[in-house]
Amino acid sequence: GILLDDCADTILSQEGELCPKEKATASLIKTSSPESQKILGDLRRRLCFHLMDFTCVIAKGTVNCESKSDGSEPDKKEGGLSISTDAKVCNEVIEIAELLLTRRGAQYQSGSGKTIWRGQKEILVDFFLTSQCDYIQNVLLRADNESQRGLNSLYKDGEESGKNISRCLLVNRIHLANQTLTSSASSQIPRRLKKLRDGTGTNAAIPASLFSLEMDIETLQSHLSSEESPYQDEKFTSLSAYEAVIDGLCNLSCHPNINVRGNALSITDFLMTRFGWVVKHRTTRLLSAISLRDDELKGVDGIPSTQELVTQVNAQGRRARLAEVVKGVLKLVSLPKILKHMMWSEADRFELVKTVCGTQRLLTLLPPEDVAKVVYYVNSIFLLFRSRNFSLLRVSQPDQLAHESCLEFLIDMLQEGSKSATAPDEKSA
Repeated sequence: GILLDDCADTILSQEGELCPKEKATASLIKTSSPESQKILGDLRRRLCFHLMDFTCVIAKGTVNCESKSDGSEPDKKEGGLSISTDAKVCNEVIEIAELLLTRRGAQYQSGSGKTIWRGQKEILVDFFLTSQCDYIQNVLLRADNESQRGLNSLYKDGEESGKNISRCLLVNRIHLANQTLTSSASSQIPRRLKKLRDGTGTNAAIPASLFSLEMDIETLQSHLSSEESPYQDEKFTSLSAYEAVIDGLCNLSCHPNINVRGNALSITDFLMTRFGWVVKHRTTRLLSAISLRDDELKGVDGIPSTQELVTQVNAQGRRARLAEVVKGVLKLVSLPKILKHMMWSEADRFELVKTVCGTQRLLTLLPPEDVAKVVYYVNSIFLLFRSRNFSLLRVSQPDQLAHESCLEFLIDMLQEGSKSATAPDEKSA
């Protein structure tokens, strides 16, 4: 079964259509003892907030950490910093986030089981006998034969209607249907919680994120050791914890360790299929990080401030930490869900064009060995943008005006580039 986001009585009393697995689990837990109800009803919620605390501690230790390009071990005097820079701990946090945010039960891979079941059906079912049974049954029904009334002809597994489908095959199909309900609950429940909190409107403002850079290792230890959860207020819901964990994964996408960054990016891409509404409120933050205009946005949506990292250099005098954050942000922008949202309106496309074309100053600040990677990431965003930009409709007048402004901006960029290219030739002549 699934773990509930709240106690069983609260789940059953909420308005709206409940997920079948959620309703069944709540009804089952309600029949248990009060102690079991308290443990099971609050377990998933406490796990989510503990995971959020871990991501906050990791973010605090890595937001301004010095990148070690010489392979030396990082400083481990502070407990929070040792947790933040430990790749094993970070990868475990990422895997737990995937389990909590994308799965609602152990049986979640129903797609592969359906493929095997279809193959078994092709082998075991006698299609010639099935067609003959259907033909004879239709003839008798049209003749209004009373002997055909009340027979189990829907699944064709009754002795009287001609047993041409194995009962074992039917049992497996019912089991697969149960697995499908379990796997679909991972996307249905977050949407129901979002609708319950914000209503049916799509333009509802998301409350302030619980993700913070103020969490330290002592507070984390006290939260883990306390019997009662410190997040008892009504505003501390499971949905807010989910969104805060996504902010933490965005921070891990800018982690100093390249393996941690890759794992966090892949899981973040998968999470966007369940929590797609969080994309809308973080596109501006990502573009401001690329354009180095986020000096007052440190830690917002989990992204470190690139403007502050400009002044931070490592022992070799290079801005290695800035390069790591920029590469993580560019990979986040290139995710299909995020880039698709940036292509919705012409104004958003114009902002993306200006950001991509204004990376000259950023490239001059990066270490030489990271410039080629950053250019490759920027070029990958441009290729995805170019493949869709000319196929989009521009019906309204504001979209047409924004499109004209975008074209004028690109023409001016090309003219400036041609002038700068011809200037050295004129001087040499």
